[in-house]
Amino acid sequence: MFELRDDPLVAVTGDAVAGAFSEPLAQRARVLFMECTFVGGGRDVEAAHVGGHVHLNELVPLLSTITSPVIVLYHFSQIYRSLELQEHLNARLPAEELRRVRFLLPEEGDRM
Repeated sequence: MFELRDDPLVAVTGDAVAGAFSEPLAQRARVLFMECTFVGGGRDVEAAHVGGHVHLNELVPLLSTITSPVIVLYHFSQIYRSLELQEHLNARLPAEELRRVRFLLPEEGDRM
């Protein structure tokens, strides 16, 4: 009569290192919000880790292991403008991943 299922709908990673994305519930969520603070532009992986953040260079190889049908990248550093972020992300993400990856980009007025 009843069937119990463990079907996570949404998972959100806050400030995290890339290893946080190996959590099974996060990987299976229908929508996964992933923090991606740095995408390039003079900031490397080590700089990201100092602040407890994730760099795009770490995420690209992990995307193929995540089964979420929708992945939303967010929490980008204010050192980037929206157009610059889009250029970095579109250039670095594999075409097959761009179908399911969305970007929650800041608006110009959001910059401090």
